[in-house]
Amino acid sequence: MYKFKQQNLRHNYYLEHLVAERTEELQAANNLLTLEIIERQRTEIEMVRLEKLNLIGEMAASISHEVRNPMTTVKGFLQLLKDKQESKDKEYFEIMIEELDRANSILSEFLSITRNKPTILEWYNINDIVTSTLPLLQADAQNNDKLLTVQLNDVPDLQLDIQEIRQLLLDLVRNGI
Repeated sequence: MYKFKQQNLRHNYYLEHLVAERTEELQAANNLLTLEIIERQRTEIEMVRLEKLNLIGEMAASISHEVRNPMTTVKGFLQLLKDKQESKDKEYFEIMIEELDRANSILSEFLSITRNKPTILEWYNINDIVTSTLPLLQADAQNNDKLLTVQLNDVPDLQLDIQEIRQLLLDLVRNGI
């Protein structure tokens, strides 16, 4: 009987050891499954986010196309009128045409965000950008009963994205007005 109890104790110990090992293995597998479920949920959330971004990009392209068509028509008529008008009005038509070009550039920039468009840097003098933008800025200032004065110093040419700098200049001055 003593031998039987000894065998029984050893067998119980062995079974307890097996159960503990198996429980540990199952717990590790359960932890791994939990991590995989969490990762899958994150992946699904990311996929939904990317699908939404893709949809926004498609909508932006469609909206851009729909906005550009009437802008092109308006620009064409402005160019015709500019060629027929007196010299003092030509400057205003040129400003309107430039603004349509700028709006078109803004639409292009908006679309390029989804395409990761590289910045186009050119050697350019920032004073030339200020000078070309000045009539538009002065008109904005005058419409707001402000006086805009500009004093330009000699500066070296810089590598600039001309459209970005022009937009930045317009935004800064308009915010200041």
